[in-house]
Amino acid sequence: MKSFAADYMRAEAFAWLALAVAPRDRARAFALIDRALASPVDHLERYEAWINSGGAMASAAHMAAAARQIGYPDMESVMMRVMTTRLNPFGSRLRDPAWQIRAATIAAAGLALVDPGAARVFLQQLEDRSGLDPAKLAEIAGHDWLRAWALVDLKKAETYFEAQLTAIERAKDVKLQNTGFFIMIKILTLPPHRRAEEVFHMDAAGRPVFPD
Repeated sequence: MKSFAADYMRAEAFAWLALAVAPRDRARAFALIDRALASPVDHLERYEAWINSGGAMASAAHMAAAARQIGYPDMESVMMRVMTTRLNPFGSRLRDPAWQIRAATIAAAGLALVDPGAARVFLQQLEDRSGLDPAKLAEIAGHDWLRAWALVDLKKAETYFEAQLTAIERAKDVKLQNTGFFIMIKILTLPPHRRAEEVFHMDAAGRPVFPD
């Protein structure tokens, strides 16, 4: 791999390989997880180009999901490594709070599939620091805000849903596709074992599923 995306793609590949080799060689699979996580943890700057996909934390959450699936023996250390990748303003775009909120929200959905409690705390801290009302925060965060909250706290997601409904009632130009309603409904209608497919493009058996 020689492209600018080589480090990112290599680390993601290590996580997929860990899933593939785990049935035959668990020790090697665990080592691959460690190698995968080392990339977003040690080289955050290499993930700046992937901020629209959630950046380093989203990749680390995917790796944590793979670790849990293969029975990695120290998930606490995995989660500590994931959390070291959150909201790191290493690039000019990330100094913009809107970029931070969007990236963090995308990553939170992945984190929710691995550790809903950690994702809830993370989203709550993000909300508290933003100082924004629910409708404005959901607007900045984009489609994934409702999806992330729906995965960790349906009651909380309901409050955002109601806030967006109120905003729609006051709006002259209604664009439902920008509300996040459909993204939330899609993830909630999937059975739990298929939600990783939507968030990580990973099926129930841990195989990659690539969108058309």
